Amino acid sequence: MQKNHYQLLGLRDGAMQVEVDAAHDRALRRFVAHHKEGRPFPKEDFDAMQEAYAVLRDPDRKAAYDHALFGTPSPDAFPDASAPTAPRDALSETRSKTPDTYAFEFMGSGGEYFRIWILNLVLSILTLGIYSAWAKVRREQYFHRNTLLDGSGFDYYGRPTAILKGRLIAYGIFFALSAVDTFSPLYYPPALLVVSPIFPWLLVRSFAFRARNTSYRGLRLNFHSTYRECLMTFLPYLVLFVGAVFLAYHGTNEMISAGQASDPSGPQVLMMASPFLTFALMFPALYCDLKRFQLNNLSFGDSRFKTGIRARAFYGIFFRTTLILVVFCIPLALWIAGNYMYVREGGVSPSEAGHILFFLSTPTLMLLVFHASFLAYYQSRTANFMWNNTTLDRHYFVSTQTFGGLLTVIAVNTFFTLLTLGLYWPWAKVKLAAYRARNTVLVAEGGLDNFVGKVSEETRATGEEILDVFDFDIAL
Repeated sequence: MQKNHYQLLGLRDGAMQVEVDAAHDRALRRFVAHHKEGRPFPKEDFDAMQEAYAVLRDPDRKAAYDHALFGTPSPDAFPDASAPTAPRDALSETRSKTPDTYAFEFMGSGGEYFRIWILNLVLSILTLGIYSAWAKVRREQYFHRNTLLDGSGFDYYGRPTAILKGRLIAYGIFFALSAVDTFSPLYYPPALLVVSPIFPWLLVRSFAFRARNTSYRGLRLNFHSTYRECLMTFLPYLVLFVGAVFLAYHGTNEMISAGQASDPSGPQVLMMASPFLTFALMFPALYCDLKRFQLNNLSFGDSRFKTGIRARAFYGIFFRTTLILVVFCIPLALWIAGNYMYVREGGVSPSEAGHILFFLSTPTLMLLVFHASFLAYYQSRTANFMWNNTTLDRHYFVSTQTFGGLLTVIAVNTFFTLLTLGLYWPWAKVKLAAYRARNTVLVAEGGLDNFVGKVSEETRATGEEILDVFDFDIAL
């Protein structure tokens, strides 16, 4: 038997408003706690809980629902002596402290974004990539302004020249290191060691640029970290990776000197692969520290974001994602090896052209399925873990992305993007943004209007002052 709205919230039929608010608060906290523990409730249960509260919190809708449910006036209209009661002012105070939920919405359309995307693409090609900085500003503004929270959109104020400056710096460092690696490989590890301290500075300036050029209801975000804090956070990773590069180059030089370039030993192969192995092993911890560094230094007005994510959970996510890779790679490798032996030993006649097409299309299809499954699992799990462990002042977020739901979006997007030779890409981006938005909720204690209204005029007035000439963005 289907539960009614009162039962969904664990209440007696006809419960009073103060009971409804308290029950919804308990249910929300229980829902978030289960997500943090890795035991999420189905999204359908969350949606049903939210619908129940939306009806019971509104006096008119509650009265109509009670009439339909009981066929008589709500029991709340004639409470018995055992039912809890509250004075009107106490009820108002309780309502002001009760968390309200605000779902994000994305209102953009594929057709609108296609016109922006195709113009950006053409101008970027004609200007040899220079216009890509202006293209990014137009793209970010479109997605920010069409992402709504409680009916209000975000905004983006990034300057194209700052983005272009950041890219020139990043590309300059990349090409300089590539040139050293090509013409003087022995000097590549020392060159990497010299430029390594620059990366934390680039990261801080890029995070600051993105935060300070994003606003909601006219109030900009801010980023508070310093170069020293960033360097201390990521120094162990820099030391490990640069050390692995030194080890790989040392092993390569020894192998060349000994004349074993064509027949390396097992330890020499491990030495040469040490940068890749080191990066793979430390990546979950690095990703966790990167997100923690970004969120814990982010603020909205006077309110700071705070996240409690831990590397252990990310290692679990990446381990399970690696299992997906293994599950798909083993049959794919067997398929390719078997068909290679078939062609090599027996040859293929023209009459078997259909078989050749089948042999080529099957591994391609397997790779596409793997690509969609890999991304869906990794992105849904990391997004849920990160946002369900993040707060903004006394308020918190709820992310309900599922593997199946995101897999469907990615699979459809991939299929139509390939079918249209890339022209479906704008619609794919819009569908993905819409899915992420409708599966993200902000739970604001006391209401969102009260929270935003507490922002000081001083913070709002200095929002334009915090940008400086050193801000730039290195993201694509």
